[in-house]
Amino acid sequence: PATQQLPSSGFRFPLHGSSPLLKDLMGTPPRSDWHKWPNHPIYFSSAIFDKSVHPCKVEPNRPDLPSPCSVVFDGTVVFHKGCYDLLPFNPDIMELVRASEGRIPAGRWPIKGGYEEDGMPLYHGGIDANGRNV
Repeated sequence: PATQQLPSSGFRFPLHGSSPLLKDLMGTPPRSDWHKWPNHPIYFSSAIFDKSVHPCKVEPNRPDLPSPCSVVFDGTVVFHKGCYDLLPFNPDIMELVRASEGRIPAGRWPIKGGYEEDGMPLYHGGIDANGRNV
C-alpha cells in the first residue's frame, strides 16, 4: 500500500476567533508540559492576516484570554481574533525535536507555519522564554 506524504504545512482545520474549538478534532497536544496550568493544552496553529500567515499557538482552555489564538511579534504577544488554521498534532507521524541556530536534525523536517509579506517561509516551533511558552 502507498503511504501518504504529509503536506509541508500539515493537515489543518480552518477556524475563526469566535469558532467553537472541537476537542475531538484537535488531537493530542504537542507537549503536555507546555503549560503552567493543569488541563490547559497548547496547540500549533497559523494566524491568517491580510498579507501574511504567521505561526501561532492556540490555548483552548483559557477563557481568561481575549482570544485562544496568539502570535508573538517582536517579543510582544498579540491575540488574534481573525481566521486561523489549527494544526492537529499527530504523534504517529509528527514529533518535536530540538533544533538550534536554524539547523534541523538530520532525517527531520520542519512544518511550515506560514510566510512573511515578502514570501519568506515561517516554521512552527516552541520555546520557554522566562517561564512563558511561546
